[in-house]
Amino acid sequence: MTIAEPSVDTARSAPLPPHWVRVRVKDIAEVRLGRQRSPARATGPHMRPYLRAANVTWTGFDLSDVKEMDFRPSEQDTYRLRTGDVLLNEASGSLSEVGKPAVWNDQIENCCFQNTLIRVRSRGVLPSYIRAHFYYDAITGRFSIIARGVGIHHLGANGLANWEIVLPPLNEQRRIVAKLDELFSKLDAGVEALKRTQELLKRYRQSVLKAAVQGDLTREWREAHPDVEPASVLLDRIREEREKQLDGKRAKKEPPPLDASDLPGLPANWTLARGDDLFPFITSGSRGWAKYYADDGPMFLRVGNLDYASAHLDLSSVQRVLPPASAETKRTLVAQGDILVSVTADVGMVAVAPAGLG
Repeated sequence: MTIAEPSVDTARSAPLPPHWVRVRVKDIAEVRLGRQRSPARATGPHMRPYLRAANVTWTGFDLSDVKEMDFRPSEQDTYRLRTGDVLLNEASGSLSEVGKPAVWNDQIENCCFQNTLIRVRSRGVLPSYIRAHFYYDAITGRFSIIARGVGIHHLGANGLANWEIVLPPLNEQRRIVAKLDELFSKLDAGVEALKRTQELLKRYRQSVLKAAVQGDLTREWREAHPDVEPASVLLDRIREEREKQLDGKRAKKEPPPLDASDLPGLPANWTLARGDDLFPFITSGSRGWAKYYADDGPMFLRVGNLDYASAHLDLSSVQRVLPPASAETKRTLVAQGDILVSVTADVGMVAVAPAGLG
């Protein structure tokens, strides 16, 4: 089945099926912003668990970290959640996260909600249908029409209350929700199968790389070419060239011998080498450069641009900076052929810098 994804304008003007209508959210539900959090409410005689934006995900609620604050008895009825309440992320730094919805099923007794969430309490429309419509509005970016703010984009209770949705008859709502559950279950099964395939590919890639660095991949070639130049000769040549470049700029310090006791035996004509033997310049990247972030400017590569799956940079989402004219900037410039290695988060991810980095 192919589902066309209409543009925002088309979605609002397309002809509706028979007996469907367009309504504003406030016509079918109560819309309310959660209670503002304040230090004065961090303790008190009426502590209640409450949900915040971090508890709402694309797949439902994450209740692994639920906070508490003091809700006066007069506020508890106003902010207490009920089964069927639809909760949406009220604000986010990313437009694609604004309006992310989930349906509450009373997972925590007497739970309230904070003003980083908007609650939509239906007056008769299926909450699961409302959630499906909001999911579509959020994931396709339609909510960006009413999101306001610079840096942090706010949906706003009033904006959501006046938001227009399409409403089918109740029996058709039930059929829509049932069909969505069926299709999404198949999609989830496909995602799990893909994850298992990716794990198998990761293991295979590790095996191939291990065979490469231990010489197994080129065993037959070595046997057919026994008179190749030993790697030790290449290493001596590299060291001599480096010494010429240094030309007495620093005292030559003989490194201690390499300990190969934990390493497998090397193939004929292979040798061990340190990074300092092979690379004339090794340095860490810049830290604390968030203050230089900008919409335009040179790329600022981060751990998120590396991936275990390949030795290629992922440049689909890059940060830009306006760096200062300093020695720090010169030290951390990336050139074609540079090898980049992550030293935090997933340690050891590697990529080779391509040509044309902007």
